[in-house]
Amino acid sequence: MGFNSLLQKKPGLNQGITEASLKAKKSGAKTILILHGDIPRTNASILNRYKKTQNSD
Repeated sequence: MGFNSLLQKKPGLNQGITEASLKAKKSGAKTILILHGDIPRTNASILNRYKKTQNSD
């Protein structure tokens, strides 16, 4: 069992579910668990660093 995370590109619950579902489908996942929440007042440098690691997949 493995876990992967996704920081969605656009705001909104439906957008987040769509992005997560497409990523799971492309990776061949058999099941998907979506935990969706807001990250208030997050430092932009942390998000940019995370985004770079996600894009390297």
